Amino acid sequence: MAAMQIVLRSFRAVTNLPLRLLRNTVTLVIGNPIITREMKVRVRFARAFWLQGVYLLFLIAIVLLAYQGILVHSPLRHPADLQMRLEAFYYTLLYSLVSVIVLIAPALTASAISFERERRTLDLLLTTPLRPMQILFGKLLASFAFLTLLLVESMPVVAVCIVMGGATVSDLLATYALIAFSTLHLCAFAIYCSACNRSSGVATFWAYLGVIAIL
Repeated sequence: MAAMQIVLRSFRAVTNLPLRLLRNTVTLVIGNPIITREMKVRVRFARAFWLQGVYLLFLIAIVLLAYQGILVHSPLRHPADLQMRLEAFYYTLLYSLVSVIVLIAPALTASAISFERERRTLDLLLTTPLRPMQILFGKLLASFAFLTLLLVESMPVVAVCIVMGGATVSDLLATYALIAFSTLHLCAFAIYCSACNRSSGVATFWAYLGVIAIL
């Protein structure tokens, strides 16, 4: 009888495990107050809008410089040369976009946990009913959501390549998906550095050092 009860308990535990994992995963995103709080804090200050403005102006400047340098000044010697230049124009914009995201991602994320330590509010967060994984995941998703906003804002600028024939829509979407996945990777590493260091400056330093090693 006791053996049957142990078997039944083990069977229930195994069958309920996927449901528990799914419920825990859903609670990391849906109803997580950390995500809402972090997003409100990020867009409440004027520096977020200044960052978006400088970011877009930089991309527009890259478009103008690349257009002048690749497509205007050099004469065309062969019809196939035009397609090669259009592809070079497309890659120049994408490499510029990736460079900006790589520079911004660690700076936005590396202070997520260490800044709470410096303000002495981390203990208050840990006394709430939130699990540590919810706090970490909320910080990660808030940073990733802001960087995704920057990626979406850059789409009209990079879409110039589609109009000119240097890339297709599927190329652009696939590239943006890859950049978004890499951005999530960088943010996760920066969160790790932030959790391991008490100072935001030290966490940012190790985050950038790790990003250089990853690249």
